[in-house]
Amino acid sequence: MLQMEALPIRKYCDDPYVEYSGRWVDNWFSNLKAIGAPVRFRGFETNTLEFAYVAAKNPEMSHAIQGGRVLTFAEAVFQAETAAEAKKMGLGVQSGRWKFTCLAAMDSFQRQRWAPVPGNEVWVQKLLDEAQAGPIIEWNNWSDLRWGVCVERSRGRNALGLLLSSIAQEIVETGELQQYPDEDTWPQRQAELIEKLSSMFPESLSAKDLAKTSQASLF
Repeated sequence: MLQMEALPIRKYCDDPYVEYSGRWVDNWFSNLKAIGAPVRFRGFETNTLEFAYVAAKNPEMSHAIQGGRVLTFAEAVFQAETAAEAKKMGLGVQSGRWKFTCLAAMDSFQRQRWAPVPGNEVWVQKLLDEAQAGPIIEWNNWSDLRWGVCVERSRGRNALGLLLSSIAQEIVETGELQQYPDEDTWPQRQAELIEKLSSMFPESLSAKDLAKTSQASLF
């Protein structure tokens, strides 16, 4: 079993164009935004992926008592009023297996979100357009080197960006998107993802490299 740290940290563009919402970098594909197809997890359904991802960290953990009944962590997360609140609930929470499944969980939920199904055409096309323009990068200014690339350091694993690039590639090549909802398969799936994502792009991507990247080289 592999942890996300097995993904290489890469050097990206030193002068990226990024958009901000207030003080924070604002990616249009943020997990905190209600876009794409519905995402399902253990009987719950949401239009905002962050709820499912946070709930998957330790879904069966006892969390709170409501109406004389103990809520599981997953139940409590899906009752959060906002995605930001759900994200805050997940800080510091994880199960013993989470580090070996977090990448596969994210992949599973992203695949549901970007599924090429009726009603989701606009969002799928937006993702494909983003991938055609160059490697998808989850820029951030909160020092997240695991899921994205920090704008101040121009370095990161960019796991979310790589997942989205891989998903776009699969849609272009097959017109479909295979789903991986079975949690029991996630440890093996994560190992496969790390091997695939590690070889997707060069170890270092300079501004010049990014400018030259085309759909042909991505797909």
